[in-house]
Amino acid sequence: MQNPSTDSREKIEKDSISSKAVAFAVLAIGTFIIGVITNSVLIFVSLAIMAIFGIVLLTIRSPRVSIDVQRTIPTPRLYEQDTATVILRVSNRSNTQVPFFQVRDYVSAELLKVNEKSAFSFSLGPFETKSFSYDIQPRTFGLYKFGPVATYSSDSYGFLQSESVQFLDSAIAVYPKLTERLSRLEPRPRRTKYWPGEISSRKTGIGSDFFSIRPNIEGETTRRINWRASARISDEDRLLVNEYMAELGAETMIVLDCRAVSAIGRKEESTFSHSVRAAITISDRLLKDKNRVGLFAIAANSQRLSPRYGIRQHNRIVESLLRVRPGEDWAIGNLVKYIHFFYPHISQVIFISPLADDGSINAVNDLSRAHFDLFVISPNPLDFGAEAGTVGNGLLRRNIMLGEEGRLALALARLERDSLIGQLRQNNAVVIDWHVSQPLEEAIELNRRAWARRAEQLRM
Repeated sequence: MQNPSTDSREKIEKDSISSKAVAFAVLAIGTFIIGVITNSVLIFVSLAIMAIFGIVLLTIRSPRVSIDVQRTIPTPRLYEQDTATVILRVSNRSNTQVPFFQVRDYVSAELLKVNEKSAFSFSLGPFETKSFSYDIQPRTFGLYKFGPVATYSSDSYGFLQSESVQFLDSAIAVYPKLTERLSRLEPRPRRTKYWPGEISSRKTGIGSDFFSIRPNIEGETTRRINWRASARISDEDRLLVNEYMAELGAETMIVLDCRAVSAIGRKEESTFSHSVRAAITISDRLLKDKNRVGLFAIAANSQRLSPRYGIRQHNRIVESLLRVRPGEDWAIGNLVKYIHFFYPHISQVIFISPLADDGSINAVNDLSRAHFDLFVISPNPLDFGAEAGTVGNGLLRRNIMLGEEGRLALALARLERDSLIGQLRQNNAVVIDWHVSQPLEEAIELNRRAWARRAEQLRM
């Protein structure tokens, strides 16, 4: 499906004398003045130049003609590092020849393919249409708007010129390219809801995890009969059946810390970029496990989605994350009050943050004290220290990254972070110190046994 941009919201045109004509006039006047001062033959040379210049101005026509420019984008959606071809179609709606015409499409440098150009020069005949193309290859995800299309035309001598700017309404959504999909997600919330899911609850029902053995009830299906246990009892007419834990769903809120202080590193490979990818990966897994998932992104344009389930909710989450810009228009200190007020039935909170300042750390502690099943994924900001300039509480700075001082600062920052994460875990927060060089599922698996022990403690 193509996405053509044929209607311009605004068009600005301007006619002027080119710098070439100004230089020609300055040359003629300068030659005449020098000839007068020196009383030489240069006076006649300047008069000849002025005469030629005047004749040219009288014979040439204005280069302004009726030009229509269209931009066609092959798809409104694209994935990171994928390539698409944008087509510019330029049509001359008049019967005038344009000896020199130039069109330039203003495209974000993050969107344009490396070494690709979006400017073209050519001549245009009466009622002629020409098409040109260039490739885009977005470096990172986001919503991108194309800029205006600027055109420039001049006469065959280059003395008169006409410039115009057309604002074409074009945009493209660039989706993150996920490199992994989680096979499962631990820990799982203790409080489940009534709909079927993948979470083993303490209730009996349809599931795969064994719960207990009980006497058979008349009329019950024979598929659950435990024949070995039934053979051991003395009552031959009595049968025992297996009971299983019911597998139910839950409501989970993904909270994404997209404040400016949490956007560390280059945009393409920053903590912000990895946090967004982690949120999409986790929501995909949770929704496949039949949970209801909501989103709250704390950013310059905070995004809020109520918990729902299904593939449509996943698409809503992805599209909302594309709009997120690092910044803050909402105080993170009010996070617990916000969730309690607007989403009182939330069982689990998944908080994604590099934990780079006191605000995010206090938010984790507040969520723990509010008795949520809290799961924290923290892209390690020290992995981005060389790009960031300042990390955490200021222990790691760019001007001391090299040499012995840099290594010592890095070691101190790591000790501080390890201590911080240890304290958060003591407050019943499950914290993943995620080094982004390793897959997210691998980082989760490393902590799976510890989560299982904590889950058992909480059930007792």
